[in-house]
Amino acid sequence: MNLPNKLTFSRLVLTPIGFFVFYFSTFKTIYGEPVFNTTIRIVLSVLFFLLLLYMEISDLIDGKIARKNGLVTDLGKVFDPFSDMFMHMSVFFAFVLSSFMPFWAFLICLYRELIMLFMRNLLSSKSVAFPANIFGKAKTMFFAITTFIITIYNIFSTWAQTRIRAVDIIVYILCVLCAVMSLLSLVIYLINIRKSHILDDITR
Repeated sequence: MNLPNKLTFSRLVLTPIGFFVFYFSTFKTIYGEPVFNTTIRIVLSVLFFLLLLYMEISDLIDGKIARKNGLVTDLGKVFDPFSDMFMHMSVFFAFVLSSFMPFWAFLICLYRELIMLFMRNLLSSKSVAFPANIFGKAKTMFFAITTFIITIYNIFSTWAQTRIRAVDIIVYILCVLCAVMSLLSLVIYLINIRKSHILDDITR
């Protein structure tokens, strides 16, 4: 396994760890009281931020390293987008459980990623790699920005032991925009595939 694929694999391994770290930093009992004291929750929140920072940086550089050094592989072409989906959807689900993200917005993002996974598999059966559109890349960047904003807000709200309504509204809007950008990038991707006639023989 080359370096880019090792970076991708490390992201895959760290994702479930990050999920539980964030979840336990916000976990409360049935009576609404935090399970851990403030210090432990802050430590967990900061640890999740560091894990997220590593995963996003590795996501940014693994493809560049592969292309620059001629290390692009068939495994990497499938592994990288799957790892990205696994990471972002796991983080978003943690946000849902912690009441940062509305469930419907998470579902839209999840359905989009599952449809894209299906389309990539379908195209690979035709030995075709259809490039992502600019909206898809913008969506990924917006996902990263949103996760960092929520993570930083979680650290602050844990330290302050309260959440600010105005910031909650901003976070909600960001989550809505994540869902909108997911839908937009998917629709444009499907339209471009339709126009290319790549799958005509399959859909007949």
